[in-house]
Amino acid sequence: MQSICTNCGEPLVPGGRFCEICGTPVENLAERDWNRPSLPPTSTNSGPDTTDAVSPSSPAEATPINWEDATAGDQLSSPAKPTNQKSTPQEVSSSSPALTTTHTPDSVEGPSSLPGTRPEPEVWKSPYRDELYPEVSKDSDSYSPRISRRSVIGTISTVIAGGVLLCRLGALLASHTNTSSRSTASYNPTPYPVTGTLYIYRGHTDIVWATAWSPNGKNIASVSNDGTAQIWDATTGNKLLSNKAGFGPILSVAWSPDGASIASESVAEMDVWDAGSGTQLYKNSGFPVASHTVAWSPDGKRIVYAGSNHVVQVLEAASGNGLLTYSEHTEYVCGVAWSPNGKHIASCSRDKTAKIWDAATGKTILTYTSHSDYVLTVAWSPNGKRIVSGSKDQTAQIWDAADGSTTATYTGHTDTVFAAEWSPDGHSIATGSADDSAHVWDASTAQSTFRYSGHTDHVTCLKWSPDGTKIVSSGYDKTAQIWQP
Repeated sequence: MQSICTNCGEPLVPGGRFCEICGTPVENLAERDWNRPSLPPTSTNSGPDTTDAVSPSSPAEATPINWEDATAGDQLSSPAKPTNQKSTPQEVSSSSPALTTTHTPDSVEGPSSLPGTRPEPEVWKSPYRDELYPEVSKDSDSYSPRISRRSVIGTISTVIAGGVLLCRLGALLASHTNTSSRSTASYNPTPYPVTGTLYIYRGHTDIVWATAWSPNGKNIASVSNDGTAQIWDATTGNKLLSNKAGFGPILSVAWSPDGASIASESVAEMDVWDAGSGTQLYKNSGFPVASHTVAWSPDGKRIVYAGSNHVVQVLEAASGNGLLTYSEHTEYVCGVAWSPNGKHIASCSRDKTAKIWDAATGKTILTYTSHSDYVLTVAWSPNGKRIVSGSKDQTAQIWDAADGSTTATYTGHTDTVFAAEWSPDGHSIATGSADDSAHVWDASTAQSTFRYSGHTDHVTCLKWSPDGTKIVSSGYDKTAQIWQP
């Protein structure tokens, strides 16, 4: 007959001094470990419970089961089906004679108990038993507590769950580092910022037709359909001056290179006035109808302006006296610009052409005819070798100032291009359109690099700051806006 360890429930090796599973000495098996929880005694027989009560102070001696003493009248309970937890030893009582037994571990699949027979327990043994459960005595120096499969699996599960949590936290943090609002142009799949507004000026009460930076980049002049020209601080937006210059709506404005004077155009009149006090210095009424564009020469000695009678006029800046009249266009002249060296002037018109002519003689040097509709704006590159023009045909075109050959065409806008300006370094071009947006694009590849959508209506004009870091634009929404591309 094989004895069973009352501490762990495993069969004892005959003649062994210790339980090979838990290491309990054989001579101490009768002494129960009272620190371990136990199940209440159970019995399938009727009648009073004859099992002696036990307490931690008086441990009961465990008696091995003698299966041969069992009779047909004795009903022994079958061992319970194992669960995921280790079951503690439990005592079985009957009216004749008292039996004390222990439940087999959860790894044992217990057979049904039959009267007068002895079931052989089937003990499950882990293939890793020799590694995890060394057969050593508790008194040995190499003894270590028994390692539970549940604790091992729980530790592994905790590590895996922690890793998953860290991965999710990393993804969440990564998603929050990219909060900028993005959009994609149909002609250029590269995402770019939609807006970079720094300040919105709301001092006007009607369409703001044009804006201009002071040469030092500190102030901005803006003119409006409300009939006023206003100067305001480019950093704070504080209004410094409001001037009722000219007659009716004011359509164009330009600072003198020294920053002392401002030229503005209104219906049938061009005015020059002091930028500090707003005092009018003189006016020129050479055009009987609306004048839409004005520009100072690089040296500040001459002014060119044009209007709806298809004539361009050059004046002496100091006196306002006429120096030259250019009349080669056949329709309304929409824009004029000086070459960087001051020797040539470019002009554009509703006759669908742009022209380059000598600023001293008025002789036409080149006529550009690649646009298919009104040409509304022209600007020279900083090195004077190229010109950009914008048109009602929804394109902005770069062309060679020497031979008129087209070098690039920008097709990013979906409506009339009202304004086009080179950046001071000559690498980029900004354009404003009736599609309510302003674009910045590469002057070499004609690929968009930034789109500004701060305006809610047509963008009529835009200008780069002298240092090339900011742009001021104006529009039908009655605002002037400073933004950073």
